[in-house]
Amino acid sequence: MDAPRLLSAVERALAAPPARGADDSSTPVDVPGALVLILVDGAALEAAAAVLPPLLRVLGAPGLRRPLLVAASESEVRPSRAEVQALLGPVVPGATLVVHDADGSHHFRPGSTSHGVPIELDDVLLEAEVLVTVGEVRRDPCLGWVGGAGLVFPGLASRRSRAALRALAPGPEGSRLRWQEAEEARAHAPVDFQLCWVEPGPLHGCAWASAGRVAEGAARASVDRGS
Repeated sequence: MDAPRLLSAVERALAAPPARGADDSSTPVDVPGALVLILVDGAALEAAAAVLPPLLRVLGAPGLRRPLLVAASESEVRPSRAEVQALLGPVVPGATLVVHDADGSHHFRPGSTSHGVPIELDDVLLEAEVLVTVGEVRRDPCLGWVGGAGLVFPGLASRRSRAALRALAPGPEGSRLRWQEAEEARAHAPVDFQLCWVEPGPLHGCAWASAGRVAEGAARASVDRGS
């Protein structure tokens, strides 16, 4: 999606009435004084740079406490710190910029899933009081659904966690099991606010914003309808 079209879709989503889901949460979230961690899709940094200004306005900038801006990827490809600094640094001056390293030593372990997948998450999450995800929601032939809370797990998971998740049963049954296990892991770092979009095609480049995880659910449903 080209930047002007994406920005227009995002601004409409952010201006829409509060989205409500099973948790009956509304948008915008209450963030005054809180340390906000904005988790962006490392594979979509240019798009993230385009949509961060209106998102920050909704979250309360310029009075927003200096946020943590973390780039994560559900695949094995991750951006360099130089790329993140060049694309996102000018958009959020003064923000602390982090690129998640699955091979790094800075992970905490709140437990394991029902099938023994170790839940090892970047300890940057321990600093966050409000967790926001920003990125495209799409189907991936290897990873299944990508985006939304997937940026938390496996996006912020250690290499060992990722390998254990992939090692679960193959095929359709394995995909369902991996999703269930990932959801168990994500419960340890619940998302407070989401900004999601899908690429054009039958969907004409739509975006959603909500507290909780209503936005990614709407994006996935739209992808299914457009398939």
